[in-house]
Amino acid sequence: MTCFIDFETSSQNADSWPIEVGLATIVDNETRVWGSLIRPSAHWDTNDWNSVFQKIHGIEFEELQEAPVSADVVDQLLMRMEPYEHTAYARQPETASRLPELLLPEHTSYQQIKIVSIGNLLINRGLAVPNLERINRYFQRTLNVPRAELRAAALAFAFKSGGVS
Repeated sequence: MTCFIDFETSSQNADSWPIEVGLATIVDNETRVWGSLIRPSAHWDTNDWNSVFQKIHGIEFEELQEAPVSADVVDQLLMRMEPYEHTAYARQPETASRLPELLLPEHTSYQQIKIVSIGNLLINRGLAVPNLERINRYFQRTLNVPRAELRAAALAFAFKSGGVS
């Protein structure tokens, strides 16, 4: 069983905040996908909204005002990540790890979310070069997918394309 995560953010700045989370899990070779928009917290600087990013991901700032509050998103995220010991794999773990840190203070749980490089997963599985090449080709075809849920699913499908689950 493996879990993949991705986020969409307000901008590329260091002060950006999460606007969407996507999670994809592989259970018995079946890929399950979940995602949610995230309403901006009162503690986040909404001036860090980038209209160019809005054009790329297609998420309107007004849409976020109707999205679930971060505590509710964290409830769902923690519940869905529990079978994976709250560990997920990401393409850019350095960036992705910072975003749950913004979400968790909004929640009553002290549970931490661990985000690890997908490269570590591939190394731990000891994949042969042809498998890694298939995974890399899949990654290259999905680099410009604009939404977090779809990118998490792409990570799962890329992983499965390498002949592992």
